[in-house]
Amino acid sequence: MESDLSKMQVLIVDDSRIIRKAVHKAVTQAGVEEGCIREAGDGLEALAALETSLPDIIFLDVHMPNMNGEEFMEVVGTDGRSEKFAVVIVSTEMNAKRLLKLAQLGARTRLHKPFAPERIREIMMEICNAA
Repeated sequence: MESDLSKMQVLIVDDSRIIRKAVHKAVTQAGVEEGCIREAGDGLEALAALETSLPDIIFLDVHMPNMNGEEFMEVVGTDGRSEKFAVVIVSTEMNAKRLLKLAQLGARTRLHKPFAPERIREIMMEICNAA
């Protein structure tokens, strides 16, 4: 099964370098090759990253400067790109209305901070098997 994840293209979007590093480590432990992982510090950087190639999955924080996760989802939803990748919200967000809106914008699931690294692999396998 690990080979199913090895070439998965991943984009990690979070303003916290520590969180990006933790997600990055969990993604590589899940079997994704190092060269298949990119990172962005906010929604604007993530949009720029999408200009070069579309990932299979985006791990997206909600609360970020410049462009937050909800704003990012709105932009990629209006131009149709959000249908080409899976978005996993990685956040401490507890507001039910906001979480519902993110789901309506296309977020597949949510990973609550702090998270267990093995949960990232489970989510990635679910997404891989659903494709």
